[in-house]
Amino acid sequence: MSPSTSSVSGPPAIRARDLRKRFRLYHDAITGPLKELLFFWQRERYFEDFIAVNDVSFEIQHGEVVGLIGPNGSGKTTLLKMIAGLLAPNGGELEVEGKVTALLAQGVGIHPEFSGRENILYGGMLLGMSKAEVQQKLPQIIEFAEIGDFIDRPIRTYSSGMRARLLFSISMSIDPDILIVDEALATGDAYFLQKSSGRIRELCESGATIIFVSHNVRQIQNLCSRSLVLERGKLVHDGSVSEGIARYLDCVNAAAASPEQARGPQRYALVEGSGELELLDAWLEVEGERAGTVTIGRPARLCFEVRCARELSDTRPVARLFSQKSSLPYAIFPYYDGQLAVAPASEPLTLPAGESRLVFELEPLAIGDGSYAIDLHVLAEPGDDRHLAHYANVFSFRAVYGHPAGLGRGSLMELPVREIRVEGGP
Repeated sequence: MSPSTSSVSGPPAIRARDLRKRFRLYHDAITGPLKELLFFWQRERYFEDFIAVNDVSFEIQHGEVVGLIGPNGSGKTTLLKMIAGLLAPNGGELEVEGKVTALLAQGVGIHPEFSGRENILYGGMLLGMSKAEVQQKLPQIIEFAEIGDFIDRPIRTYSSGMRARLLFSISMSIDPDILIVDEALATGDAYFLQKSSGRIRELCESGATIIFVSHNVRQIQNLCSRSLVLERGKLVHDGSVSEGIARYLDCVNAAAASPEQARGPQRYALVEGSGELELLDAWLEVEGERAGTVTIGRPARLCFEVRCARELSDTRPVARLFSQKSSLPYAIFPYYDGQLAVAPASEPLTLPAGESRLVFELEPLAIGDGSYAIDLHVLAEPGDDRHLAHYANVFSFRAVYGHPAGLGRGSLMELPVREIRVEGGP
C-alpha cells in the first residue's frame, strides 16, 4: 500500500505552535515537594527543570498519516499525551479538532483483576462508547483479539502479547477522527502484527488522521506520507518520510558510534583455557577507526590484542557472532572442520610470545539489522579441540542500514540462480 496523502482543505486536525512541556525533577522525590510547599519564601530550589518538549510547531491536516520518530527520551510520548489531552502544556498553543483515540502504552485502561471480557466493557466506556455500544461490538472485539478461553480469565494471567492483542482490539473497535498509535505494534507475533497493520491501513484509507510512532522504520515507510523527527524535545525535521528516516538513523548511529567497548582496553573474563593466552583488548574496526556500529553491506575488522606466555604454533582462532534474538551463534568466522562441514578449516596461525594483534578481515557483512556480540575462541592444533582461550561477549556492536531505500534484506546479497526458464504457453 502506498501511503495516503490528504487533500482535505480547511482548518487542520492538529495545530501546535511553540508548544512546551516542562517537568520538575526534584533532588529528593519524597522531601523535595514538601520542602517547596513549607519553605516557599526561600530562594532555594529543590528541583531541576527538564524540558521534554521544547517550542515545537507543526500542523497536521485531516486525513494525513504522519510518522513521529526519534530516539528514546526525545519527547514523543509527552507530545502525544498533550495531543490526547492527558497532559497540559506549559506554554504555546495546541488546537485539536475531532475525537482522539490513543494507544499510548500497553496496559493503559486495563485492570489486571478484571477478565478480558470485563476489560472490554471498561475500556470501551473509557473510549467514550455507551455500555450498549460496547456490548454490541463485543463479539467483533473478541474475534479480532483471538485469545480464546482466556477472554474470561483475569488480565494478570495474560502474556504481554495477549494483553497487546486485547488492548489493540478494544481501541480499534471505534472509528476515530484522530488515531494516535505509540508503539502499539511492538508486541505480538508476526501474524497479529500483520493483522493489526491491515486494520491501520483500513483507517488510513477511510480518511482518519493518524499519528504513528514506531522504532520500526519500515512500518513508518509503509504507512506514512510524512514524518516528524524529534531530538531532545526539539522538532528537527518535518517533511518527507525518507529524509526523516535518514535523519533518525543518523542520530541513532551517532549515539551508537562511541559505546563503552570502543573507549579502550578493559579486563575480560576467561571462560575456558590454559592461561597461556590473555586477551588485552577487543574492538570492531570500520574504515580504520574503532566503531560501535557498522553499515550492512560494508566490510569491517574484528581486532583482538593478545598476550602469549610463549609462542603458540598451529592455533585456530575463531570468532563467533551472536544476535540478540538467539542464544545460538548467528555466524562463525571462519567455518572450521568439526563445527561446520560446509567449508574447509582455516590455515593454522602462529602467535608469537608477548603482545600481538589478531585481525579478522571480514567481507561486506550480509547480516540483518540489530545488535550483535562477539566471542573469541583460540583452539589448539588441528585434531586437538582443546581451548587455549575462550572469551565470551568481548564486545558488542550494532548493524544498521545505510539508507532508508536499502531497507529489506533482499538487497543485502545475491542468491544463486541455477536457471531461469518459461514453462507452458501455446
